[in-house]
Amino acid sequence: MNVFKIITLLFFHSILFVCASGEWIELFDGKSTKGWQPRSEVVSFEAKDGELYLLSKTNCWVTTDIQMSDFEAEIEVLMPEYEGFNSGLAFRCVGKKGRPKGYQCEIDRKKPAGIYGIGNGGWLYPGKGEGKEFEDKIKGHFKKDDWNHFKVRAVGQRIQTWLNGHPVADIEHGKILKGYFGIQHHGKGGVVRFKNIRARQISTKESSQKILERPNILWITAEDMSPTLGCYGDSYAITPNIDKLANLSTRYSNAFASSPVCSPSRSVLITGMHNVSTGTHQMRSGFPLPKGVKGFPAYLRNAGYFTTNNVKTDYNTSDAQRLIDESWDESSSKAHWRNQNRRKNQPFFSVFNIMTSHQSRTMVWPYSVFKKHVQSKLSASEIHDPKNAPVPEYYPDTPLIRKNIARYYDCVTAMDKRVGEIMSQLKEDGLVNDTIVFFFSDHGSGMPRHKRLLHDTGMKVAMLVHIPEKWKNLRPTIPGAFSDRLISFVDFAPTVLGLVGVQSPEYMQGLPFIGANSNMERKYVHGNRDRVDEVFDCSRSVRNKRWLYIRNYNPHLSWSQPSVFSDLGEIRHEISQKYNENIDAATKAQKHFSSANKPIEELYDCDADPDNVRNLISTNLSKETSEILSNLRKELIDYRESVGDLGALPESEMRRWVKTER
Repeated sequence: MNVFKIITLLFFHSILFVCASGEWIELFDGKSTKGWQPRSEVVSFEAKDGELYLLSKTNCWVTTDIQMSDFEAEIEVLMPEYEGFNSGLAFRCVGKKGRPKGYQCEIDRKKPAGIYGIGNGGWLYPGKGEGKEFEDKIKGHFKKDDWNHFKVRAVGQRIQTWLNGHPVADIEHGKILKGYFGIQHHGKGGVVRFKNIRARQISTKESSQKILERPNILWITAEDMSPTLGCYGDSYAITPNIDKLANLSTRYSNAFASSPVCSPSRSVLITGMHNVSTGTHQMRSGFPLPKGVKGFPAYLRNAGYFTTNNVKTDYNTSDAQRLIDESWDESSSKAHWRNQNRRKNQPFFSVFNIMTSHQSRTMVWPYSVFKKHVQSKLSASEIHDPKNAPVPEYYPDTPLIRKNIARYYDCVTAMDKRVGEIMSQLKEDGLVNDTIVFFFSDHGSGMPRHKRLLHDTGMKVAMLVHIPEKWKNLRPTIPGAFSDRLISFVDFAPTVLGLVGVQSPEYMQGLPFIGANSNMERKYVHGNRDRVDEVFDCSRSVRNKRWLYIRNYNPHLSWSQPSVFSDLGEIRHEISQKYNENIDAATKAQKHFSSANKPIEELYDCDADPDNVRNLISTNLSKETSEILSNLRKELIDYRESVGDLGALPESEMRRWVKTER
């Protein structure tokens, strides 16, 4: 074997060794074009003063022989003055001649650090509808008439780019997972100059470690449940699994849904926007979302997360199927982080919606059906005794009322068992220390005077956030403690995105409540009640840590209007019957709920009146309380104007407007 062959073998061996070890290798030695090969005719390609100079009159690729699968690569580029100049850093390319097939980190003035699939799908980022998001990411970071630094990181199907140190693209695309590098001249504009071109192989071990550095996120969502849990001081509740989780979590005492009914509330959770801004405030709405609004799990998928949703996708928009398709790797009654499509060590965002405490189970189903499908799951010691049921002052105290309250608590206990099962599965899989767990309900309980109303019984939810030891620096409190921070459902999406290092899009309207960007606390949470199925109404609320203000725009309507679904519950008939039998004997709290109309305004001191049955509007207010009322009125007006509250528009007008826009 001659000396040249030996040196050549040693050279390639050293490259392979360096690639395997993860150290940086220089793709350009600073002195020559060695290792680079033009794929077509060029005007000039030369090395000068530590830079590569490339000029071509046609679209031309210059490629290397060095191949990598999982890697990081960096390059600095000085583009010519021509505004339409186009170049790129190609990677994971295949093909021996002509135009390669693979990926390209875009190098131009319009989409710098975007990702283009060369014979491999075209524009991968920014894609359709992502232009505004992309522009926001690169704004102020591109250096005109100067050197720009581009970085690419590819691990498995995840591809990320940076422009001058600022993250730009973060996508999943796995058609080609290994190939060579290249640089491009598109044939117009003059000489492009490159320097400091280098790459390093990322080992499987390092790749796995990088993935594991991002937490899994688990949402466990109960249907139709107020904070009727042992860990919230309810002595009638039997909830050992949730109580155990609460001892390891932060318990929030001021967490509120956006609406007191499911689908408008869920539209806020999935978009990170107020439903009165997106047109999803009327229940069973069929209006499209504003252009560019995505389901927030789509951003997690782009960041490499495996996303699953178990059971419910009630997003209240004509775009519901699009939200499902873009948000979830799997959405079904069997969706689970354990599913086979999840790659080894791939971080996940998994949602489990537990229906056991839904209004259908707690009061609508015939009692015999409830016993068969819910109560049968409980032991004798877990079944609640109606004699001990806590009867609120706005209900008449009758055996049937007590029986229905006990039934509700049985459903909560059955729901608690499901929470225990999910947490046990997390432990079995060794994922407890890698997973941040949220437990909450979609709004207050489904019992009369709770669901569909803006009082705390309809809007306040139990909410626990467990942050394991691994990320204890993120904990807002010590485990088991309460936080009185005000939380709205509109805050959930930006919070989760922030926890995993993904920037929230500008259209989101919430405030992160955990993590690096959670310093700004909200002063108020806002609520809205609009049409629910066939029942029309319109009310708005403002809540701070102590006071609740409600503005009813249809005061001529009762809180307890006839409802096809709710009227299937015998407890509704019992309340109405007892009230109408002897109105004079009804307590003030019972009249407050069962009367034929409602006040235009309501004001409650929630510390002194947690059930919100003593409306202070009709009393002689102190100077201090009058000032509080004035501030809350102003806050409501300011809020409605700032978010463009579509509740001011009749649905017929919205429908006409949507058709015109289309």
